[in-house]
Amino acid sequence: MRMNQKNNDRLEASIKAFEDQLNKKVMSLHSEVPDTLYHYTTPEGLLGILSSDSIRFSNVKFLNDESELVHARQIISYIINKKKNDYKDELFVDILNRVFNFYDGIFDPYIACFSENGDLLSQWRGYAAGGMGYSIGFKGKEIGSYFDVLLRKVEYDLDKQINIITETLDGMYSLFINIKDSDETVEKNDLIEQFVISLAYQFADYMLWFKHPTFSEEKEWRAIRFHHSYLWDSVDYSSLEFKIITGRVVPYMTLKASGSNGNIIKKLPITKIIHGPTLNPDLTKQSLDLIIKKFGFNDVIIDGSTVPLRL
Repeated sequence: MRMNQKNNDRLEASIKAFEDQLNKKVMSLHSEVPDTLYHYTTPEGLLGILSSDSIRFSNVKFLNDESELVHARQIISYIINKKKNDYKDELFVDILNRVFNFYDGIFDPYIACFSENGDLLSQWRGYAAGGMGYSIGFKGKEIGSYFDVLLRKVEYDLDKQINIITETLDGMYSLFINIKDSDETVEKNDLIEQFVISLAYQFADYMLWFKHPTFSEEKEWRAIRFHHSYLWDSVDYSSLEFKIITGRVVPYMTLKASGSNGNIIKKLPITKIIHGPTLNPDLTKQSLDLIIKKFGFNDVIIDGSTVPLRL
């Protein structure tokens, strides 16, 4: 729960109403989920996913390409600094100055990445053992509910990113001024805290699905799980696992179906598996057929990459 709510029911209700309105608009950007979304992986990853009915969610702070988070943060910081000149209220400017410090202290997001394109050269190279891996097709509309996660479509259009940030800031500023001017019972510190938290939440979400336009061919979607360390008195660390990558200890989470218990595990909503362009087509299809039968998957289409280039 949010902190210091005892005497702030009206304040929180007003912010919550704005958040709901804003999120409804933002969610429309993610509403048209494709029938199939593809997850690229290595041969080891394929066997791990199929045998356990689970997927690894990586800590976003430890991604191979750190520029992904840097881009989103730079855009948000740029718009915040630019808009400060438009906002005449010093207290609101102070709130904006605190947002990223608050974000850095509480949010610990984990993501699994999917693509609308199951046969893309850059993805084979980057995430599927240089073309010797696999692209697993999932029922797109079931991913969010299966893992109990947020599902976000990545936005690559810079103008749209700027508009989303600007509308959020302007809306928050208008709400802030309205509350400050109309309710003298709201304490200054409570006002600051609630607005910092709300803006940090919004920007934490945006930062995970804003990417640089040069990556637009990926047509990426992201499944997101937040692991908080501030807003709750206790945090379940039992779900965290660790692996060593080039000398670094990297945290991740392995997520099964929401509601799975003991030996009763829902099967992953897999509809198709595409093997990479550098694998032997006939032998690979035979082994895939055996694998999906071994692990109890039905009606899974097996196909091969049509990328003509040998990687």
